[in-house]
Amino acid sequence: MPHEILWHEKNEGRSITTQMMQVPDCITQEMFETAQDYVAKNLKKELPPMKLLTTELVLCVQKLHIGHYHETTKTLEEVMSFAQDKGFQLKNNHREIY
Repeated sequence: MPHEILWHEKNEGRSITTQMMQVPDCITQEMFETAQDYVAKNLKKELPPMKLLTTELVLCVQKLHIGHYHETTKTLEEVMSFAQDKGFQLKNNHREIY
């Protein structure tokens, strides 16, 4: 599954993000914790805080950005404009899928 980043508001000039990866529905909390322990043991270091969450799917607008990373703002503005033109209500946060 692709890696996703949920961008929150900036705090003191730094972007606050939530990094996510979709996993199959069959993954349980016990399996998640076992995998975390396994990875931490093999890396021989403590892992950053992680959670296994369940979320509801929602309607979204997507557009593939082709070009330099510094030009992503234009693509995001096009997505937001499209959503507004269709009458969709936007949230402040946006996701990027890598």
